[in-house]
Amino acid sequence: MPSGVYQRTADQLKVIKANLAKGRLPEARKKATKKLKKLGLDPEWRKRVSKATKKAMNKPEVRQKHLAGLALAWEKYGPRFKGGKGGSPTEMAKLFASVLEPLGYVMEYAISTKPIRKLMPDISMRSEYNVDFGHPKKKIAIELDGPCHNSMKRKAIDEKKTLVLENLGWKVIRIKHK
Repeated sequence: MPSGVYQRTADQLKVIKANLAKGRLPEARKKATKKLKKLGLDPEWRKRVSKATKKAMNKPEVRQKHLAGLALAWEKYGPRFKGGKGGSPTEMAKLFASVLEPLGYVMEYAISTKPIRKLMPDISMRSEYNVDFGHPKKKIAIELDGPCHNSMKRKAIDEKKTLVLENLGWKVIRIKHK
């Protein structure tokens, strides 16, 4: 967590100081990462962090610090450093495009979820899902899953996307790559 964004209690500050005094051991980092991943799955915790972040972003000094960090990320990774929707295609995507587009597949094909939203009211979903390659006539979606798709959070997002698309009558093919 970036310093200055989240308000910490006196107890949390004591724990932080104690951990810093011990040094940053790899085991301690792994343990903390595991705990944060588990916490990240809790919707209430995510809501509290989101609320705290929005509140903190109203402070000019926090916002300025955040924007400075973003500028560094842009400098290092480019404006779309996270990739995804609207970003420039990866080399793997370009390779697949050269093979799939002549076969009728469309790169970054948008599939509307409107037909299924009333049938699946318990599942929150986007108004449309973009698939890496979609064949509209055959209803085949091909997703290229790189290393960023290995996290628990991303796997859950991918599973939900696959579930929704399959209920819309699409066959989803996921291809893992490095």
